[in-house]
Amino acid sequence: MKKLSMALAIGALVLSVAGASFAADLEVNIYGASAQGDFWGALAPVYLNAAGGANCTGGAAVCATFTPTDNAPAGVYYHGAKYIACEAQGPCTVGPVAAADKFRIRVTAYDSDDGVLSVLGHANPSAVDVMQCPTAVGLNYRTMLKDVSAAACGNLACYPVTLGASDVNGSTIIQSTEGQLDGPAGPASVTQGKALVNPGCTAGAVIPIDLGDFSATPPTVKTCGTGILVDHHPFIVPFAFFANKQAFVGDVGNLLQANLTNITKTMVQEIFSGAVTDWHTYFPAIPAGSTITTCMRVAGSGTMATFQAAVMDSNKTGPALPNLDNSILGNNAWFNNTSGDMVNCIATVPGSIGFVDPDKALAGNEYGPITYNGVAATAANIKNGTYDSFWTLEHLFEPVAKYVGYPPAAVITSLTGYCDNNIPPAKAATWTLSNGMTFHKTGDFVTPPQLGAYVEGTCYE
Repeated sequence: MKKLSMALAIGALVLSVAGASFAADLEVNIYGASAQGDFWGALAPVYLNAAGGANCTGGAAVCATFTPTDNAPAGVYYHGAKYIACEAQGPCTVGPVAAADKFRIRVTAYDSDDGVLSVLGHANPSAVDVMQCPTAVGLNYRTMLKDVSAAACGNLACYPVTLGASDVNGSTIIQSTEGQLDGPAGPASVTQGKALVNPGCTAGAVIPIDLGDFSATPPTVKTCGTGILVDHHPFIVPFAFFANKQAFVGDVGNLLQANLTNITKTMVQEIFSGAVTDWHTYFPAIPAGSTITTCMRVAGSGTMATFQAAVMDSNKTGPALPNLDNSILGNNAWFNNTSGDMVNCIATVPGSIGFVDPDKALAGNEYGPITYNGVAATAANIKNGTYDSFWTLEHLFEPVAKYVGYPPAAVITSLTGYCDNNIPPAKAATWTLSNGMTFHKTGDFVTPPQLGAYVEGTCYE
């Protein structure tokens, strides 16, 4: 069972790592939000060689990516973490990195809550990860690929987090969910709280089964604007709604035929709060009894936090989300640990609807993205403020108190400055740079957006 408190007292901040050893190579370790795994997986190798980036000229950057498979070996779940390492041979302009050394960027895409916890120096002992980093080495240590030599369990180790990645500000992660891991595909027969021995990545280690349980409370201090963390925020990520073509089992695509190509904020609030549970309510041509199944992410996910803040509970008003799912209440709501699980939930359950990044590949009977309040989730619509708030400002949190061996300030300035001005080409249609926005949110819960771009160095809560 995954029970986690995000009460973050200033006095508990621990960022020193006594006795830690650091290689001559320059290393930056980014940990947290899954969206930033996609971002850095594409951008890191370009940055390492770019003249406007690290300018490493000893050879082309090389990357390795490792994603452990959930439920392999049987009964073991990894929460969908993705591990990335990219490195380039010196000499590099940034660093400086000599010809004998390398500039290495590690990224672990996990979830937003632990991006915040890690950089603040708080343990997350219940996280279902490939390995549990011993608290003795430092509370800000998390699992990452050592280097690019192998994309495998044996090439994982614990490293101190340089930058914590989050879809939202830490004080927005206040959700609480409990249910079955991996939504409708989860292990219904496994007893909550049961621990299994994992013979895979960490032989002999006991990893607790996580059935999607999560509780979070607002931090006692804000994660930015208090002298604890510096808030870098390079880009904007939108989310969009997707649905199953079938309104019921055996259907041939009535939801699409019924013109569910647009969904309003009122419909979303009615559906995901459980106030409306039958597609017949909105589309009389669909037979009564066509149950609406809602697919959501678990608490701790920045996607879920954005959904609550921007759609369900904007301006701190709106209907509440359920915090127990179908596996407990039989309420046709499912919590999903990863975006992949969300896509699977939508694609395989007739009558289902959920939300992910608008450029996610479709699967099974899934279709979308569905326009929201009549507007598509495109970069142009996000930038110009016409897409109604279902987007989020990405954060890279830098600790003010640096651990021994923390990269030089010039390195962080170079890295964050580069991502302030570059979007991976594959994301250019839907993501946009924060400094190019014509509208911005003054806070995650605040709508409508205000005129003007985001300003680097400003705390947006």
